[in-house]
This record gives sequence, structure tokens and C-alpha cells, in this order.
Amino acid sequence: MEIRFYNSLTNKLETFIPIKENEVSIYVCGPTVYNDPHIGNMRPVVFFDTIRKFLESVGYDVKYVSNYTDVDDKIINKALSEGVSEKEIASRYIKAYEDCLEKLNVKKATLNPKVTDYIPQIIDYIDNLLKKGYAYIEDGEVFFDVSKVKDYGILSKIDVNNLINNARVENNSKKHNQLDFLLWKKTSEGIKWKTPFCDGRPGWHTECCVMIDSIFGGFIDIHGGGSDLKFPHHENEIAQAEATNGNHLAKYFLHTAMMNISGEKMSKSLGNVILAKDAIEEYGANVIRLCLINAQYRQIINFTDKL
Repeated sequence: MEIRFYNSLTNKLETFIPIKENEVSIYVCGPTVYNDPHIGNMRPVVFFDTIRKFLESVGYDVKYVSNYTDVDDKIINKALSEGVSEKEIASRYIKAYEDCLEKLNVKKATLNPKVTDYIPQIIDYIDNLLKKGYAYIEDGEVFFDVSKVKDYGILSKIDVNNLINNARVENNSKKHNQLDFLLWKKTSEGIKWKTPFCDGRPGWHTECCVMIDSIFGGFIDIHGGGSDLKFPHHENEIAQAEATNGNHLAKYFLHTAMMNISGEKMSKSLGNVILAKDAIEEYGANVIRLCLINAQYRQIINFTDKL
């Protein structure tokens, strides 16, 4: 049987040929666990669960990994506001997330690594990037030097000069170039770790790279997530993988489109966010799962009562 996927890396429909015969490695970016998941968060989860189950049904041995980002500014701020630990916040919302997955009949991942379990590996990974000249230190913080990667932008397909003005590029006066991104952040508040650079915590884009490197050896068959992760998250992961291992991290990148609510983008500012648990309770888990996979995965879903 020929299986074909639309590869975001090449923007082409390609025949799926795994790295190892009869084995498939999949890594899907999981949630930052600081709040209850909304229905849009469930779309990539259900889609990649369906892909996994299909591949297993045709005989592949699938190793499916999806992480939990359990250290982040939003988690720290919530912990400080409630007077509890970051671990308590993360544990609470990991449970809320997993409760939704169970109701939606999502098969448990082979592994759900947490960022806090990989801090030594993250520090070593960053140190290696520094030694190879792909990163630099400014005021104790470590940044990745994008100018050292020749094909930066290969995934997002946006001209690098235009990326400088992209709203998703973080402004920071310490950067040598505007597109450079943080690998290790100096912090005085919340959970932090001692390193040769400074007391702080890892940057978001490095965390997944390290887990893929540690669990899979640095190169996988399928890397997935929502289309909002294409830039800068997955683009910056690819840059680090090129610097570390000389590859693009994955053979195939698959991205699911976003979800609108009654024709409008779902956002807290518009007050139209629908929590996954509420949608499941109102419509039923089977209806929600069908809704999430019934549309072509690269097309926006417009969620309404009539859907």
C-alpha cells in the first residue's frame, strides 16, 4: 500500500517511506500546561491520533511521543498569583488535558516527556551549540545565531528579510540579529536552574529539539502540530537540528489548520473560546471527535452549533 502525506517542508504530496522499515517515529508538540485546553487544541491531537492508528492498522510499529511544556512564563505567573508551585499548576492541567483525551478516545502516547525532566540534556545541548559557534551569550542569556544557518526559512517559506517584521518575532535588544532566538533565559522569578551561563530556564524552541534528540536520536519520520507552530517554533527547531546533527529534524512535517468559532478566530479577547471539556459535555465526545477529523486537516474548521 502506498501512503502519501503532504509535507510542509517541501509543500508537496510525497510517498511515505519511513527511516526504518516497518517502524515509524512521530513527535507531536504538546501543550503548555497552564490552563484548560480549548477545542482548537484538540484538533491536532485527534488528527495525529488518527494517523497513528491508521499506520498501526497497516502493520507499522509506531513510537508516538508528545511532550508537556511544564515550565513557562504563563505557568510561573499563574503559580505566583495562586501562591502554589509550578509543579502543582502543571500537574493540574496535565490531568485536565488527559481527561479530555481519554473522553475523545485518543490512545495514550508511547511517552509524554516533560521539559523539567530534560534540563541537564537541554543545558548540554545549548553548550554544544555555543562550542560549535551557532550560539552566543549576552548578559548571561544564550541566543541562537540564525545568520549561521544558510536555509533558515525553509519551512515557513517566508523571505528572511520579511520575517524581521513578523509579529511573532520577539524583540530583544540583546540579540545580534532580530531573528535570533532565546535558548536560555535569565530569570529571578519562579523555577530556575543553575548553569554556566546564568540562573534561568530554557527557551521554548530548544525543549522539543532536545527531547527528539534524546528519545529518537535526533531525526524522526513525522513531526506534527498546529499550523501556528510552523513559524517560529518548528522553523527554529529545524535551525538547531541543522546546527547539531546536520538534518532538518524530520522527514515529514504535517500541520493542522486552525479552528474558527462562528466565522471568527477563537481568542480570549473576543470572548469566544470554547473549552474542550465544555464542548464534550454539551455535544458528546464522539460528535466532537468526528467534527475534528471530518474536515480536510489543512483547511480551517468553522465550529458552529449546526456543524
